[in-house]
Parts: sequence; structure tokens; C-alpha cells
Amino acid sequence: MRDLESLMVHRAPMLLLDELLECGDDYAVSSVHISADMLFVEEQGLPCWVGMELMAQTISLLAGMRVKRQGLTPQIGFLLGTRRFHAPMSHFPIGCDLRIHVQESFVDTNALGQYDCRIDSVVGNISAKLNVYQPTDAHSVIKDAM
Repeated sequence: MRDLESLMVHRAPMLLLDELLECGDDYAVSSVHISADMLFVEEQGLPCWVGMELMAQTISLLAGMRVKRQGLTPQIGFLLGTRRFHAPMSHFPIGCDLRIHVQESFVDTNALGQYDCRIDSVVGNISAKLNVYQPTDAHSVIKDAM
């Protein structure tokens, strides 16, 4: 198990993933066990819309592995939106294990990227295309926006 906090800027309680299982040049696979005390969990379990954040955090792990290989520190990225979000159920039940897959479709020269994402579970799968932005200096982007 890799130390997730060394690969991304998320911290508890917003760090939702448990483990990075696989990571290649343009893909990553992570996992999470849904527990009753997990952030966002409701009586029925974890709402599937939270899956977008799980996907985004897995993309963050992929980006973190890239910069770590270069000896750099992980940076803030932004989830811009999603397309084709498909969830045939409303919740992942408590006690369920999820496997989150992200595959890079492209990243352009402006640091805008698109990823094909999927979450597998025993109760079904959800999928989406996520659009993200990772500027070289996120703090100046945030400061300029204020």
C-alpha cells in the first residue's frame, strides 16, 4: 500500500480512497471500502454521485505518481465536470468494496485532460468521462479568481 498523502493534496476527512492498486503511464486503479463512518455515507450507503469524487481522486493519484517520479510535489487539480455519467443504482451499500479505474483519454498543452472512468462493485458499475485541469501554479489561479 502506497502512502496516498504523499501522492495527492487531499487529507482526511476528504481523502476518500483507501489504496492505490495499480498505476501506469496513463491509467490508475484504486480501491475503497464503504464504511458507516465514511464521509457522505447515508443510511442506504454511499450515494453513487460521490463516485465522481472517487474517480477524481484516482486521477489525482495518477498525477501524483507522475510528479513524484520527477522528484516534484503533487499539486492541486480541478474537477471541471463530467459527461456521460451513468449510475444504474443510487447507492453503494455499507460494507461494499469499490475498485476505481481511470484511463487518460488526452491531456492538452493547456493542462486540460479527459479521463474515462469506471467504478466496479458487486452491486453494479458506474461510469463517466471526467474533465480536469491541473495548472502549473494552482495558487495563482485561485488568487486571480478572488
